[in-house]
Amino acid sequence: MEKVKLTQEQAEDLEEALHAYEDDKDHMLNVFVRAKDTSDWGSISYFSPSKMAKALYIGYEVESYKIGDWVKVETQNGIRVSKIYAKKDNEYYLERFPGHFKSQNVLGHATDEEIDEEKERRWWHNNDRNVWELREGDVLILNDHGYHIVDQIVKDEKETLYWFVSPDGPGNITQQQLIDEGLWEWRVVYFSEDRKDR
Repeated sequence: MEKVKLTQEQAEDLEEALHAYEDDKDHMLNVFVRAKDTSDWGSISYFSPSKMAKALYIGYEVESYKIGDWVKVETQNGIRVSKIYAKKDNEYYLERFPGHFKSQNVLGHATDEEIDEEKERRWWHNNDRNVWELREGDVLILNDHGYHIVDQIVKDEKETLYWFVSPDGPGNITQQQLIDEGLWEWRVVYFSEDRKDR
């Protein structure tokens, strides 16, 4: 089993708590699991019982973050991925988020897949769109098989269907299929508002 990754603050709080329980891991874990309110445990107060047990019995590594690292953070709207642009003590300042995040809100380094998803989300957001939100007149290319122009959009409560005009004839695809990609590699050539032929 691999060690638990903790921030420096969490490691210090864990060691302080362990010292308060005279290095008796069993007793400390029992108190932590049975406690109705763990808010006075500092940055380790939100640990799950299994994370606390792993940290105590398997061990932990202090995970450090530096400027430029992509990390996962806990926000009011769920877990988000962003890049650290500044750091001060145990506080991290992240791109596209106001204020700072304390080290206990940083959940770990983002995976390559999570970073790619966030970069894609940002690209679409910078073009005033949700991910794979197409509009009539947008032009795409599919695996170098010619241009596909969005001709019609059909929406219902379950999905959005895009109809294309292309050299191969008409075709369609759902927004979810574009998001999932799979075997196909769709790329936006330009958006309808950028077209010069209109």
